Amino acid sequence: MYPEKVKMELVREHDIKFDDFKKYLFHEEKSLPEGYAGNLGYPSFATKDKGSKIINRMIDRMINECCDFLKPSYLR
Repeated sequence: MYPEKVKMELVREHDIKFDDFKKYLFHEEKSLPEGYAGNLGYPSFATKDKGSKIINRMIDRMINECCDFLKPSYLR
């Protein structure tokens, strides 16, 4: 996490209705949404703490998935 590298003056908010977002969430749609600014939601509300929590959850989930994958099938 490098909050000092974030240029908040360049941040643009981009909201999308959930019904429209679902296509992207489940990879049904590959083209970018109209008005896409490189993010979805409200990046101005982001903090280092929130980002760390997200990253740590992702890492924990990946580790658990890898451990499950590497277990012998009779232990799953």
